[in-house]
Amino acid sequence: TESLKKEKTNSVTYSFEKINDLISPNSLPSSAYKYKQWWENSYSHSQAKAWLDTGFKFTKIIDGSVTFEK
Repeated sequence: TESLKKEKTNSVTYSFEKINDLISPNSLPSSAYKYKQWWENSYSHSQAKAWLDTGFKFTKIIDGSVTFEK
């Protein structure tokens, strides 16, 4: 989330690899790769709370990359 907080643009796209680098030593669970629902913008999901608290919302997954927008 620190990376999102620093973003000056209204839209940012990160590859799964980049996200794993940002959250290291943790990594994305297998469900993040398989299910779009894992990325749902809901405060009931701890991972979503992290990006929602920065003012970004998940918008799409395309070719192994995730896009967030303000």
